Amino acid sequence: MSVLNEVFELPSFLWCCSGISLETDKPVRLPFMSRNSGRPFKVLAICLPFVYVKDPGDALSTFDTRRHQLVRLDPKTAKKVWKRFRKRA
Repeated sequence: MSVLNEVFELPSFLWCCSGISLETDKPVRLPFMSRNSGRPFKVLAICLPFVYVKDPGDALSTFDTRRHQLVRLDPKTAKKVWKRFRKRA
C-alpha cells in the first residue's frame, strides 16, 4: 500500500477576495501530492476510516482515508522496493 494524495481542508473565508463566491459554511478541499507518495507500507490493521501501517524502518503510522488517497501496489514490485528500503534503514 502507498499514499497517492493528501487532502487538506481550509475554511472558505480564506478565499473571500478571490472573485469566486463560495458557501461560508463549506470547507475548501485541496489535494496535494503526499511526501510519502510511492513509499511502500505494510498494512497491519484496518478500522475504517483508519488504516494502521508499518514502514520499512518499522515505524508505525496511521492514515485517515478521509484525508489520504491510498493505492494498492503490485505485490512483486512492493516486495523489491520494501527490501531496498529495509537495507537503507
